[in-house]
Parts: sequence; C-alpha cells; structure tokens
Amino acid sequence: MFANRRLHACPARTFTGDPEFAALLRRHGDGPPTLVDISAAHGVEPEGPGPEAGSQPAERVGARLPEISRRVLAAADALADEVEDQWKVEASRQRLLEPTPIPVRWNRSRLHVAGAVELAVDPSRQPIYIAPTVPTAKPAALGSVENGELESLCPIYEGLASGRVVILGRSGGGKSSAAIITLLNALRNRKNTTDAEERAQTPVPVLLTCRDWEPNRVGLIEWLTRRLAADYHGLRARERNYPALRARKRKKETLASQLVRSGRVTLFLDGLDELDPEFQAIALEEIDRQTTLRFVLLSRTEAFAEAVERSHHLSRALVLELSPVFSEEAADYLRRCHVVPERPDWRRLTEHLQSSPDSVISEALSSPLALMLLRAVSNDEAIVRRLLTPETFDSRDDVEDYLLDQYPRVACRPLPGEPSRPTAEEVELCLGYMAHRMSQEASTTLLWQHLHRWQPWLPRVLGTGLIGMAATSVLGSVVFGPLGQYTVRGSTGTAFGLGYGSMIGLVFGLLAAVCSELRTTRAGRKRSDEAPRMRFFNPAATPVLTVVLTVAVGNQTSYLIGIPTGIAVGGLAGAAATRPWPIPRRRQPRSRLLRPRIDPVTAFATGLAVGLAYGTTNGVANGVAASIAGATVFGLMAGVLRPAAQGDFSSPRRQWHRDRERSLTVGLAAGVILGFALGFKNATAHGVLAGVVAGIAIGALITAACAIGMSDLWRTRLVFLQLRLRGAVPTGGTRILWHAYDQGVLRSQGPALAFRHLRLQKRLAATYRNGREREAERQMAS
Repeated sequence: MFANRRLHACPARTFTGDPEFAALLRRHGDGPPTLVDISAAHGVEPEGPGPEAGSQPAERVGARLPEISRRVLAAADALADEVEDQWKVEASRQRLLEPTPIPVRWNRSRLHVAGAVELAVDPSRQPIYIAPTVPTAKPAALGSVENGELESLCPIYEGLASGRVVILGRSGGGKSSAAIITLLNALRNRKNTTDAEERAQTPVPVLLTCRDWEPNRVGLIEWLTRRLAADYHGLRARERNYPALRARKRKKETLASQLVRSGRVTLFLDGLDELDPEFQAIALEEIDRQTTLRFVLLSRTEAFAEAVERSHHLSRALVLELSPVFSEEAADYLRRCHVVPERPDWRRLTEHLQSSPDSVISEALSSPLALMLLRAVSNDEAIVRRLLTPETFDSRDDVEDYLLDQYPRVACRPLPGEPSRPTAEEVELCLGYMAHRMSQEASTTLLWQHLHRWQPWLPRVLGTGLIGMAATSVLGSVVFGPLGQYTVRGSTGTAFGLGYGSMIGLVFGLLAAVCSELRTTRAGRKRSDEAPRMRFFNPAATPVLTVVLTVAVGNQTSYLIGIPTGIAVGGLAGAAATRPWPIPRRRQPRSRLLRPRIDPVTAFATGLAVGLAYGTTNGVANGVAASIAGATVFGLMAGVLRPAAQGDFSSPRRQWHRDRERSLTVGLAAGVILGFALGFKNATAHGVLAGVVAGIAIGALITAACAIGMSDLWRTRLVFLQLRLRGAVPTGGTRILWHAYDQGVLRSQGPALAFRHLRLQKRLAATYRNGREREAERQMAS
C-alpha cells in the first residue's frame, strides 16, 4: 500500500492515523520506533508537496535520523574509531591494504533469490519507514549495480535506496575480505566528512558474526544491542533518552540501545550460513521484518539459496555474487607477489595458469582463499612442485585441502636464528587440540579468557594457594625476624613469621585464584529489552574486599568486629563495582597504561572502616593515614573492576597486553601504597631498616596477590600447564597461540579468536583426532 509514497511527500500525521500502519507498529512490539514515529515525535512537517510523476528522485531517501544527546553522539564517534582500529589491524594481517590486492569482482546475482532490482534501487518504490541513506552518498543507479570491483561496493552500500545488500560467494570466495574493505571505506568517508551535522547523520557500520544468534528466541535489534554492549563495553553506560526515543516511559537506556534505535548503526552480518538450517530461514524472516536498519548480509551461495527456498527472499534486497578470479589475473597477482627474477618452478606455475585455465589447479586458484594460502607457502619449493603435478589432485577441493594442511606448518615454522620459535609439530598439536575442543563445543570462535573452562578449576586454585603459602612463609620469616621485627598482637620472631606467613599466603593465594576464576563467570539476571544486566555483586571484587577488610579490621580490633565489617563493606564495594564508568563528555587521548580510577563508594566505605579501626587502636594520626591508604588502594581496585567506558576490545592480542598492564598497575599501586604505610609504621617503632624490610616484603606480597586476582593471564597460563601435564599440548602453549595469531593462522573475530578459515579448523581437528586414535591403538598393541 505504500509502494508509491515518499516520506517527504506526506505529513507524518497521515501515516500515524493509517490503521494498517498502526497495526504494523504494533506488530513490531518492543522493536525500534520507525522513522514515522520519530518525525511525529519531533513535529516534523513535510517540506512541500511530493514530486510529480517523472520528476527526479530525492537526493536522500528517508527522513532525518532523530536527535540524540551529545554524549550519545560522542559514543558513536568513539565506536567508529574503535571499529576502524579493530578492522584496520585485521585487514593489515590479511594483506588487504597492500597496493596489490587479490583482484576480486562482483556481479548482480541471476539466481532465484531476489526480487526485481528496481525495488532496491528506485527511491519511489521504497516504504515510507525506510532508513535514510548516507547524507554524502550519491544515489545508486541501475547501471551501477550490475557489476564492478570491490571498491565500488561502498558507494552501493551508502547510496542504495533500500539499504539492503546481500553478498554471496562460495567458501573461500572473499566475502569477509569484501566486507572488511567496504566497512573501512565507509568509516573513512564518515571520518572525512567535514560537516558535523552530516557526520552525526551518518551511521557507524559494525561487522558482526551471527553464530551466537538464536532468531527463534531473540529479535535482530535486541541481539544487535546485546552484542554491541558485549563487544564494546563502553556502550553499556546509560544515558537519558531524548523524547523521540522514549518508549514505555523509560528515561534511561544503554548507549548501545540508543545508537541502534536511533539508526546510528548499520550492520554487516556474517556467518548466516553457519547457523542451523532451521535457524537460517527464521533469521531471514527476522531480518526482512525490520525496516529501520541498513545492513550488508554475507553468506555462502548454496546456503542462502536453500534458506530462501525454505522461507522467502529478502524484499527490496540487492543480491550480489563474488566472481572467481580469472586465471590470467591470478597469474599476474602471483607474479607481483614474488621476487624478481622468478624461481623456475614459480614461473612454470604461473605459465600453467595462463595456458591451462580449465585444469584442477587453475580452478582451485580462482579462489581468493587458495591464492592467499599459496602466497603464504610460496617459499616452500616442495609445495610448488606438488602443484605442478595436477594429476595428483582429483578436484579443486583437494588442492585447497592440501594448501590448508601445509599452511600452519609453513606459516609457523621457525626461521634461521630463531630457535625459540615453536616447531611445526608443536604448532600442529596445539592448534589441533584447540580446533578439536572448539568443534566439540560446536563453536568457531574462542575467547582466550574462557580457556579455563576446558580444565577443572580446583587444581589451579590449590596450586596458587600452595605457591602463595611457600612464598609468603619466606617473606614472613624475614618480616617478623630480626631484620623486620614486625609485630602482630604482640607476637613476633622468625618461627611465628614462618607460620603466620604460611597461613596468610595460603589464604591470599586461594583468594586471588578464586577471584581470577570468577572474573568471567556469568551471573545475575538479564533484562528483556537491553544488554545483559550487570551482576548484583562483582564476583571478583566482593570476596577479596570482604576477606581483606576482615583481616585488616580484625587484626586491629577483634574478629567479632572485623567479620561483620568485612561482609558489610565488601558487599557494598562489590555492588558498587558493577556500575559502568560513564563515557567522558570530551574525547580523551588513548593511553596504553591504565589510568588510575578510584570508585568513590568503595573508597569512602573502606577508608571509613580502616580509619576507625586503626584510629581507635593507634591514635588519630595513624587512623587518618590508614584511612587515606585504604581508600586509595581499595577504591582503585574496585574502580579497575568496573566496566570501562572506552575500553579497547579491538583484538584478542591487545586484550592480552591490556590485561597484563592493568593487573600490574593495580598490583603495584596497592603494593606501593600499603607497603609504604605499613613500612612507615614499622619504621617508627623499630627503626629505618626494619621499616624498609617490612615495607618491601609486604608490598611484594600485596602486589602479587592483587595482580593474580585482577588478571586472566595467570589463569590462562595455568590452563596450558594443565594441558601440558596431560600431554594434550606441548610446552609453551601461550607462545604457540600468539605465534599462530601473528602469522595469520588465527584471526580476530571481534574480541575472540577464530581460525583463518572454517575448513582449516575442521582439518586440524580431524588430524588431531586421528593422531590420538593412532596413539591409543599403539598403546593397546604394546
């Protein structure tokens, strides 16, 4: 009924009075408001009568995006920078930014998977509630959507009237590369927009995989909101809504929800073909149902065609197919990527591609994946010689499987003069185990922070406790011995320090390990309309603050006072550590090190408790000093554990470095402050030497305990140690993991790790299982 209407041609009140359109709004339920709602909320009237038949279409399809606060606009700019940094790194690792990329072209699909192309291109045939095009984009014309190169996909994405693009291709056909290039071009155009108003009206493209989407349970908009809040933690912060975005009298929503509901985000959705077949059809229906979100959908050709056959096609969508690389272009690309003059075997291979375009090798190398793999292993002459005997391969899949099998060995092999790098056998064993476990979990991505789920937690906790007991017993004998002369309730001496230090080390070691294990445990309820609700009590902050305050207050007064004080203050501090930090009003420069942030609630509660305990027993001056030191240390610890507003979650490797920097920063801050305070107290009682010894020893203990409790690295390294003891992986598992990532065998999928290609994961998993079965048979035979 709306086929020939244009949004700027009629008043908004006309649509809101339409009973069919009102029924459409009710069917969306909790979904985002349409642009008609937005226009009505702002009182937007049409600029004049609609154009007569035969007139030129409007330069921009759809209404303006609704007004949002400056803070939400700042969040959109921060998200754009974060997404750009994330995919620039990945594009560089995949060699997509070099001057000689793989020549991939596209054509408009002629399969029975799309409607008439005019429905996607013609602005006059769009529904009234269509999402607007990019302000600076040139409207896409019929002639521009027939065929082209990868660089021409961005203008189509920005200027297509319907805002619905589907990119199809065979496995390894370059779909992900096409999406990354298009996304980076769109982000570059947005950043280069000089007009602030136009930039505010330009949405931020984000590339996500839908492997964790259950479309039968969660709608697309809700899933997108949750994923943004999960992958970009700064978008969890809440901000007051503008009237145009309010629904059900909600005055505050997460930044992720406001960005999605206001049309400031466009979705590049990958992995549709990796969903269950029954979910693929439901997902297509859910995607087709929403109207206010521009998207680019990526899928394998066969899977998409089957999903359309089971369900129905995406209305008003432009479906494009990536074309195979011609043999001449593949040969030219391989020549440009090789040394001059060419090796004889390499020259023979490129000549074979030109002279025999129908051979199995030529068909296989028409895939961007095969070209990438061949370039990576090109220095191995044995592999090239094997390819020069095409009779050894029955199909193009056999060629790709052979290159996939050789890729990890060649990419990760040690170079001359680098004996510390893992061998090919160690890489294959470690990656094979990872692929095997991921296949068992039916997953294609892996968070390194979740590796601890593969092994039992109790050995790690007990091991950390025993290490803490051994180390602290030595420190206790020094601190309480003749050098430190530290006293607790009138007790001192080497023997007392040995026993007391062992007990404290065991408690703090177990406590730090438990905090580390609980850091990524899911808990708490979930809201039905937004991102997952934060925990009622931070599982990492609550136990550590409870125990430490119990010991601190109990030692100074009595444990009858220390226990309830620790429980009360630890619970309050743990609840405070669940609140996300707000995004600052102004953009702030990035820093590789952690900025000290003190949670005021935790600082006040712990400072008051510690100050009263020390003040009543050691005088007002000592109470004030203890209060300041406790407030600073524990406020900093809780502040670090609060969700960051602008955390860097662009790549797994960067998360690894940030985790190490954060844990060391917090540990050193706590160790220095408390070590200095307690050392100064001991120096006033027993002399400077005793104060220095006590301060250094106590500071080292606190630094180690806090760093372990705040870190995921310690837990991950212990997991690899467990796997090594079981014989599942070789020594140096973490080194192999990041070496494979640096060499491109593993890639980043947002904050998670994934294999370079799904077939590579399957091949490694099968090789690992076969090896284990052969080893088991040999053991039984012997």
